[in-house]
Amino acid sequence: MIQYKFGAFTIVVLSLLNFGKSASAFTLDKPTNSSNTIQEFTIKRKLSWTNQDFQIFAPNSTSPIMKVENHMANQFSGFFGLDINFPDGRFLDVKAQAGGELCGFKQIYEISNGVRFRIDPRGILSDQWEINKSGNVTQNYIWHRNVRRLAGPLVGEDKRKVAYFDAKTFGSRFWSGVFRIRLPGLSEYTIVSNGDVPIEDLVALFVTAIIRVDDCSW
Repeated sequence: MIQYKFGAFTIVVLSLLNFGKSASAFTLDKPTNSSNTIQEFTIKRKLSWTNQDFQIFAPNSTSPIMKVENHMANQFSGFFGLDINFPDGRFLDVKAQAGGELCGFKQIYEISNGVRFRIDPRGILSDQWEINKSGNVTQNYIWHRNVRRLAGPLVGEDKRKVAYFDAKTFGSRFWSGVFRIRLPGLSEYTIVSNGDVPIEDLVALFVTAIIRVDDCSW
């Protein structure tokens, strides 16, 4: 607990335990494939005209393993599209089945590798994101997004935690739940994964969620 005193007033700031943890401190289940390891990937915004393009870095890497470009100028443009580009020239695209971003409504998204995921905003409750059994994904997975922040575990039908999403603004988890800032360098996002779900599918879901919060303000 940190106290700041101003005259007769005392402002008490309570730091919840999970704000103080690193993303890797959240326990994931062991990979089902023994050749996989638990890894933490970093997502950083690039400077662009929308500031909604991203670079993804593997642990101890200075070169991005993926770049994501957003083709939606705003929520009224009538079209949502992401390109995920790999250094070897491969690419995937992500599209919303409804075409555009529909704030406050359920939506289904599809990756060009056949994987589908969806969001249920659930009103005043936390968003529920689900990766469906499709493409290279062998079961359904659910992420109940933190009601204030872009954070929380991805859990399979078998109740195993296979990934954890996290965000910081100004280096703080607390401030990531207060400010919505698109400027590169001020916010950083992480995905901790045990490898059960391909990293490109996790990136597609998490970047879509980041952009949705940018444009819908929750």
